[in-house]
Amino acid sequence: MRDHRRVGFLDLFRPQPPLVSLIRLPPAAPSRRAAVDLSGQLGAQLSATVRAWVPPRRGTAELLAAYAELPWLHAVVRRRAEALAQIEWLLWRVKDPAVISPRRLRRMLRLPAGPGARDVSARKSRALTQLVAAGAVEIVLDHPLLSLLERPWPSAGSDVALWELASKHQDLTGETLFALERDKKRRPSELLPVVPTWVTNIPAPGAPFFQVRVPRGGEIKLDVRDAVWVRQHDPADPFMGRGIGTALSLADELETDEYMAATAKARFFNRAIPEGILGLLGSPPTFPPPAPAQIADIARSIEEKHRGSERAGQLHLVSGDFKTATFGSTMVESQYIQGREFLRNTCMQIFGTPPEVLGVLDNANRSTIDAAAVHFATYSTVPMVERFRAGFQVQLVPEFGTDLVLDYVSPIPADKEFERSMMVALPAAFTLNEIRALGGRPARDDGGDYYAAQTGNVPTSGDKAAAPDAQVQGNASKKKSADATTVDAGGGQ
Repeated sequence: MRDHRRVGFLDLFRPQPPLVSLIRLPPAAPSRRAAVDLSGQLGAQLSATVRAWVPPRRGTAELLAAYAELPWLHAVVRRRAEALAQIEWLLWRVKDPAVISPRRLRRMLRLPAGPGARDVSARKSRALTQLVAAGAVEIVLDHPLLSLLERPWPSAGSDVALWELASKHQDLTGETLFALERDKKRRPSELLPVVPTWVTNIPAPGAPFFQVRVPRGGEIKLDVRDAVWVRQHDPADPFMGRGIGTALSLADELETDEYMAATAKARFFNRAIPEGILGLLGSPPTFPPPAPAQIADIARSIEEKHRGSERAGQLHLVSGDFKTATFGSTMVESQYIQGREFLRNTCMQIFGTPPEVLGVLDNANRSTIDAAAVHFATYSTVPMVERFRAGFQVQLVPEFGTDLVLDYVSPIPADKEFERSMMVALPAAFTLNEIRALGGRPARDDGGDYYAAQTGNVPTSGDKAAAPDAQVQGNASKKKSADATTVDAGGGQ
């Protein structure tokens, strides 16, 4: 067995160097976190009572293979993975714990998965602005942790490959395991994906490691200090259970849809039933009945003439007396199309993915498409990102410092309709460049200090904080003067 404290995860796939060459590596620093913490007395007792070999859940390998075979499962899981891969990670450092602690900052940064997520995101931005102005926190723009998250798996050839793969593992199996590859200073330098089916045992009291067995490869004990494990806990076995993914609840529906597709393929390929049979009048009937060999020849001729989708619809000729009968039912009569649409919709609904996001535009319009983007980000992307952010905050961020808090740019799109209505209602409160930005136009050099004016007035320049009020007061004064002039003119007449 390899020494898991000195051998990296990638050594499973390459020749193992002699241990003598690794003696000079500095020892791993004591970790402030673990992927699985069972140090508590009660937790250790509960885990020890169920400690056993914990293989992957039955059907895990089939679900991973189904991603390449079932079209709608592939479409939904891939779209969710692409959304996670587009997330931009942020990092905050707490400078004054007396004002706000890292724990409170983490709670403040958390976004709920619900209708109020957009409002919470706006309040979070305002609160962060105030904390930065007070010197309590600062945003970190350049940090080894950010570099690790931006390119976690360099050998993959893509900066988003790991996040897409992590999201797919989470949706299909309910768990994602990352192996930490460390540099010569024992700092995390890479995040490497571990396929859930490779993990044959999970940590337990007295055995704080993952047993990883790679097909056509080796076996390694992955220390919990060198792993980040994000999973959806099984409510039936929260302590020593494996993850439970969303796709598992769709096992029957996915198999049914696959069987229906296979049935359609077999029907079009194997169906050797002609569209019509034409009897030639005047031909004598066959007496006595045909022998088995003759029946086999007739069946063979029908198969050769009508089997295959490219031969469908041909006319078959027979001689003598004959009878016709309908064989089976058509696909429309058996509600084949409606059945597949129902299974498709069930798959999308279970994953919280609107049909417009997947290009299903049967009943869509511009309003539903915009609402679908908000719904997808709020109820599908945000919960997934929060699950990974929480796991990284506990298991990875302490490797770089206890004063750091991981964050991300909210994927929920801004409510441009609300912003437009505000600018229409009170244009004097916005600068010209702010209005141009909402319209997708570049900023102008002379528009930063100019505030928009009411219709018929000229934009004014001045202090950004005082200009809107001054402009409104100016417009009000002009209106009073105009009213007074109108009254005087009326009295003179």
